Amino acid sequence: MRQYSVDLKGSIEVLMSISDIANTSHATPKAILEGAVNGSLPPTKATKTSQKDIELQQVPGIEFEAKSGDYRLLGRYYWKNDRLFSLLAVAPWAAPMPADALRVMDSLKFLAK
Repeated sequence: MRQYSVDLKGSIEVLMSISDIANTSHATPKAILEGAVNGSLPPTKATKTSQKDIELQQVPGIEFEAKSGDYRLLGRYYWKNDRLFSLLAVAPWAAPMPADALRVMDSLKFLAK
């Protein structure tokens, strides 16, 4: 697993990770993504408030929002070639997700091999 983070002003952070996961059970991308989302919420004591299927450059993904205490979480997870790409923005709950955090999340691009 590789992990990266971007600290922005005002208690805002964007976390990124790339995990190699062997899909030995031949699960669908949707099942893998849903499992990743559901598995990531309990450690943060977050409650999911929304979820939708997304796609980036024909790579399947899931976007979700959650609340954890006084913080809002916006996650985007993608599954490509037995790799889970996860982005998670964390910001205070009292305001919408800041534009800077969204800009970082929107900057993800998959490059051709």
